[in-house]
Amino acid sequence: MLLASVALSVLPLRDAVLPPLSSKVVKYVIERWGPRCLAELLSRGPGGRKPVFVSMLYRADGRPLYSRWGAAGPLAVAAGEPLRARVAAALPPECADELVEGAPSGRFDTPYGAFEVEPAGAEVVALREPLEGLGEPTGVLRLAARTPVVLTSKVLWGGDPQLARRVPRLHRLLPSPDVVVAAALRLWNEVVPPELRFYWRDGGNADVHMVASAAAVYMAELDYDVRPETVVVGRAGGRLRLARGWRGWVVYRVAGRRLARLLTRVLWLATVLGLGRSRGVGLGDVEASWLPRAPLNQPGAP
Repeated sequence: MLLASVALSVLPLRDAVLPPLSSKVVKYVIERWGPRCLAELLSRGPGGRKPVFVSMLYRADGRPLYSRWGAAGPLAVAAGEPLRARVAAALPPECADELVEGAPSGRFDTPYGAFEVEPAGAEVVALREPLEGLGEPTGVLRLAARTPVVLTSKVLWGGDPQLARRVPRLHRLLPSPDVVVAAALRLWNEVVPPELRFYWRDGGNADVHMVASAAAVYMAELDYDVRPETVVVGRAGGRLRLARGWRGWVVYRVAGRRLARLLTRVLWLATVLGLGRSRGVGLGDVEASWLPRAPLNQPGAP
């Protein structure tokens, strides 16, 4: 299994009004003119955790383009404004090569306007041992969200899968360690080959609830700047479809060595494939990194 990520340069050829989630421009191009294996993956119905991420369109200053509930005016871009995007997926080797070599290139007419799309770089990593991930843990971890991260209490469920449907989908608007780690671990164990999955107990099944409990004990927030945000996803039955999550950044102290090694892998994957729900349309675009440690009484220390 390979993890492939392709950066795209996107140029509007005329003034355009974008959909509430600008990622749909890139998704439309990929589904119709992109690599077949990735198009098939994107065209699957909602539900599940697809091993694919399609980013929002980003302006040159790094701002993502999506509609916030209550914001005035449509989401628009001017002709000739340089935009960028990214597509990533966990794929078999032949499909990963197809994504890198067959990334869309040229002019594409979409329901949202005409765009010129060109590849702007690619990276392919084998999901196998040894895998460095975020590098050597320092004990101080920063997690930043470029777009809202949509997490629900269901990620903490570690019991019978047949009973999971009875667990309420309560949206969590604070990046508490247990919820963040549970979501990242679930994504990891569903994407990587069986031999790379994490098991908290030797010889036992992966216990997300147990790992989440360990995160609640061995992690604590050192600093944060987090706010809730409601995103307009689209329309259904004449009504707006909304998604609510958190955006901003948080710095954690990670005291457990075993947990830190796990985070080095699972949050690295989340940095590539996103975290939480609706990653295939650009939500959950996060970046995790280990920070240098500093005495807590030092000015400017996290």
